[in-house]
Amino acid sequence: MDFDFLSNRKRRVKLGNDCQSEWSNVHAGVPQGTKLGPWLFAIKVDDINVPGVDDFWRHVDDSTMSESVGKNDSSLLQSHVNVFTEKSIENGMELKETKCKELRISFSSSNKFFTL
Repeated sequence: MDFDFLSNRKRRVKLGNDCQSEWSNVHAGVPQGTKLGPWLFAIKVDDINVPGVDDFWRHVDDSTMSESVGKNDSSLLQSHVNVFTEKSIENGMELKETKCKELRISFSSSNKFFTL
């Protein structure tokens, strides 16, 4: 079996000595549990910048954007998320849209809503 570090990677699930899955190919992702893994991730996301977003945090498996919207102003966050998505695809990173969440907090007395 060929165990090249960045290509032709394989994985399997092992539940015990006598219970394990077949080997399958790993087509994407950064190898976990290595010293090189965080560096490879940093290389992938380092140049993903979204113009106009000051509050943007990138972590190993999470990215966060935030904005404050003044009264009678419009939010630009969705357009920033769209730019981030496009740049991520260009860099070969797949985003899990089903794991994306939005949190809205309003301090207005007329709009009392919190969504997640």
